[in-house]
Amino acid sequence: MGAKGRAFTNNRATTVLRMAATTLRESDTHLRAQFRRFRTRLGPPVATKAMAAKLSRLLYRMLRYGMKYVDQGAEFYEVQHRKQQVIHLKRKAAQLGLENHRSYCRGLKLRTRVSDGAVAGEIVNNRARSS
Repeated sequence: MGAKGRAFTNNRATTVLRMAATTLRESDTHLRAQFRRFRTRLGPPVATKAMAAKLSRLLYRMLRYGMKYVDQGAEFYEVQHRKQQVIHLKRKAAQLGLENHRSYCRGLKLRTRVSDGAVAGEIVNNRARSS
């Protein structure tokens, strides 16, 4: 039994896919961006297992259907994720009845920066800074 009550596996494919998932940390790919997001949300062991499962699905499609894997890059993933976040935040604001309160939103500005291929955003409150 493992540290958290899980049985160890002797399956070579599982071991190889988990090793491949852990090496995604050093790559500059779409999968790395997704792995980083999983890692922050789920924790390292669960993220590794989730990415190994994703890699196994990709591998299966490549072998079964002859599909080619085309990496779109980490920046593409970050932009797509950012768009999804905006859509979800707008939907949440509408559910809370905040869609008509633009006077507060005018004082906020979204500032993004790109460093090392990663896009990071932060909300800057202009009203708080000017005092």
